[in-house]
Amino acid sequence: MKCFFSIFFLFIIQVSFAQENKTIDSLVVKSLSQASDTVKVMKIINILGENYAYYKSRFEFIPSINPLNPKKLKRISSKFGKRFHPIDNKTKRHLGIDISSKKGTAIHASAAGTVIEVIISNDGYGNQVIIKHDYGFTTRYAHMHSSIVSEGEAIKKGKIIGFVGNSGKSNGHHLHYEILKYNLAIDPYPFCFLNLDQ
Repeated sequence: MKCFFSIFFLFIIQVSFAQENKTIDSLVVKSLSQASDTVKVMKIINILGENYAYYKSRFEFIPSINPLNPKKLKRISSKFGKRFHPIDNKTKRHLGIDISSKKGTAIHASAAGTVIEVIISNDGYGNQVIIKHDYGFTTRYAHMHSSIVSEGEAIKKGKIIGFVGNSGKSNGHHLHYEILKYNLAIDPYPFCFLNLDQ
């Protein structure tokens, strides 16, 4: 009988622990779904503290590296927000950042997700790849020379998805990189420096 109660007690502890982790996990998902900037993401990590390691895999779906070089940011030729368009010759809102680089430079997925569109075009954004991530995030990689992924393909963070080009309405080799949160463009620049390796 004593042995039975010991086993039952251990079972209750395990169930409680599992239930607690499930509750925290759902709170992490909900919080990340509401986080639209790097400050909020880091706040979630700080709140998790030493428990972050347990939930770290959840953060693989948040854009957090420079797509052209995960370890070093290359030159930004055009920032997010209002700017004078070099081809249209008028002030327009720029929905992403332009990162200058040589033709053929590898482009990496900035987060894990699923490829939802691979577009081949000589107009607008030119050749591009669009990846859907968790928590309402979507990333766009445009003016590519070529892509090496397919629609519906599951992508890991850091995977090479294509190469820098000058396709579409562009006046030089570069990557136009966008992050959208529930279809609204947000500034990608701070996410290029988001350190999730705590």
